[in-house]
Amino acid sequence: MLKELKQYRSSDGQPLELDSEAEDRLVRLCHVASSFEAIFRHAGWVRGNSLGSSRPGATLEEIIDAVPPYVVHDIRQQMALAAHPGPSGAARSA
Repeated sequence: MLKELKQYRSSDGQPLELDSEAEDRLVRLCHVASSFEAIFRHAGWVRGNSLGSSRPGATLEEIIDAVPPYVVHDIRQQMALAAHPGPSGAARSA
């Protein structure tokens, strides 16, 4: 997973502009990584962690495919909001 994540940035560490399909995969990879992170940080299983639906020995592809579509949708909405801060943008930059 880490090897694949590295391909989404340039040699100087900057994120690349991605097509929609590649961006969806990146969101799914990040969600899976955060699921592993939660288990690591809590030193055990975390209720509601999406990895719980994976079978023992599941491949990375199977785990990525199991990420619910709403996760990608929600992250895309958050990215859109971040790109267009709205009327309170001036207050944040003050």
